[in-house]
Amino acid sequence: MTAPLLLQSIQKKPTVTEKSKKIEPDNGLRQFLRHALAPVSSAAGSAVGLGLGAIAFPGAEAIGQVLGSSVGPVLTGLGQDIWERYLSPSEKQRLGTVLGVMVTEIHRRLENGESLRDDGFFDKKLGDRSDAEEVAESVLLKVRNEPEEKKIPYMGFLGASTAFDPEVGVLMAHQLTKAAEGLTYRQFCILKLCVDKEKYQLRDQHYRDPTISDRSLYPILHECHHLYHSGLIYHKGSLAFGGSQVFVPTDLTPRDMILNGLGVDLYHLMRLCLIPDAEIAPIAEQLK
Repeated sequence: MTAPLLLQSIQKKPTVTEKSKKIEPDNGLRQFLRHALAPVSSAAGSAVGLGLGAIAFPGAEAIGQVLGSSVGPVLTGLGQDIWERYLSPSEKQRLGTVLGVMVTEIHRRLENGESLRDDGFFDKKLGDRSDAEEVAESVLLKVRNEPEEKKIPYMGFLGASTAFDPEVGVLMAHQLTKAAEGLTYRQFCILKLCVDKEKYQLRDQHYRDPTISDRSLYPILHECHHLYHSGLIYHKGSLAFGGSQVFVPTDLTPRDMILNGLGVDLYHLMRLCLIPDAEIAPIAEQLK
């Protein structure tokens, strides 16, 4: 993506004078979001998430409410840290997007009457860092160099979800963010397809037919196979071999795929239900 002019204007390294300016912590977050998200907001969301719409700069009410909650110190610290770093235009936009989604999603859930977790997730620990800071930083570091920009909003939803779910401990959160980082956007779509498969006429038999030579099909089968061996989806057909045969991509029966283990958590915590049907349909067409 060509760097927008607004981002080009702020990509220079800060001067000594600029570094010495005192920036209030919450203002650092606001400044970063405003600069990073302005180009995305004007692009009608074409770069991030399609059906999610434009990722607009969160309003003062949303930011104020979130910063006034127990998650506030986490986000203000990250905002200040990012504001003081030298980042490329694309890095600024990616981090701005994921932070914007996190702020907007946390505000939405608070407005809906949900409560942030109170199990010590936000409490400072040895080394003066909370579990929440550790997880949020992990999400941002994984997004910073993410080439598939369609993944980024869903990583933001994951970061926001950890602030509400006490069953997602810090170790599990790291495992989830690492798993999400290692998946392609199409694999995100396949996870949703496993839930919505009744909408589509998926193939109900394997692909162990040597006459099948569609090269565009095999990458999808390999991505499904990867999800299976990662434990994110379960495949009933894998039991047909009595455990004596290796389950390979061509053994896949699309209609038999269901979410499994962390795949269920990723689907819910990342709000993969929001992936537009228009993104799922081409994959389902290949797996008919």
